Amino acid sequence: MSITHPELPPEALRSLDWSLLGSSSRWQNKPFTTHATVAELAYIDTLGYSKHYWLPHQSGAVLLSWKPLPWDSDFFGLPMGQIQLLSTMKQTELCSTCRLLLSSLLHNNDIRHWHLEINATHWSLLNELLHLGFRLMDTKLTFINSHPLSHSRKSPMMSHTRPYRATDYPAILQIVQQSTIESRFQRDPLLRPQSSALYAAWIQRLLAPQTTPLGISTANPAVIYEKNHQIIAIGLLEAFILPESLNQLRYYANGLVLAIPGSQGVYYPLIHQLHQQISDTPYLFCEIRISQTHLQAYRVLERFSRLKAVHHSLHWYAGPVSD
Repeated sequence: MSITHPELPPEALRSLDWSLLGSSSRWQNKPFTTHATVAELAYIDTLGYSKHYWLPHQSGAVLLSWKPLPWDSDFFGLPMGQIQLLSTMKQTELCSTCRLLLSSLLHNNDIRHWHLEINATHWSLLNELLHLGFRLMDTKLTFINSHPLSHSRKSPMMSHTRPYRATDYPAILQIVQQSTIESRFQRDPLLRPQSSALYAAWIQRLLAPQTTPLGISTANPAVIYEKNHQIIAIGLLEAFILPESLNQLRYYANGLVLAIPGSQGVYYPLIHQLHQQISDTPYLFCEIRISQTHLQAYRVLERFSRLKAVHHSLHWYAGPVSD
């Protein structure tokens, strides 16, 4: 691959100023007590990427990292990759710097489908990416709750909720097949035909028994909404453990609610019961991300959480694609 800027070896990453780079990472605006935690997590994330390019500038610097996505590539049947941009630069300098580097990366690589997320405040960068051929696939809203529920409105619909049981799984798969999930996968013409199968695989993984780093068997939080002996919807969260260097604190993310089309009033009781389910054990925060177009979810989540971040999700294809 012919990139004009020198590649940064992984062992050189630690020497970078992560206190500044962390402020542009996905960990920014999380309820951490120190900037050092954000910096460490941004560094650990970046170690998971395959290649790194460091571009110093008089007003700051850009770190571009990318990695292939083997599981996604196998599932969708085309070489796929992910790009991460961390920057300490102003938007104007960031755009001109990224233009050259991304243009070289996109056109001199075996990857045929790229995914990139940027902060929604970076409008100049968004326009530059669209000029390079990226397509805007989603705008994601990130809601975060960092404390157990102290009080919330009780809903009559609560009586229809219960914990997930393994015997519920066939009914959940039927809901997945019926649902149209607003996401970058469903909006992407290349990925849309397999988006339902993707969510079925994701839910199967979330519902499978989990093992903590200490070898303890556990399960991800999952709540069923049932009415007249029919399963109408399911709500899920995925449990994560921070690295050992950060005391292995627990947090929750990848929240998902799936319901039979046309269902009303299921989102509030499911989100409420998910938060109740995790309140018995200490956790750092609970994060749920939704598409900006999901207005019902937005109205519910703002009662439980705070909107902490907005990101644009973009895809790039090698070659023409028909919508």
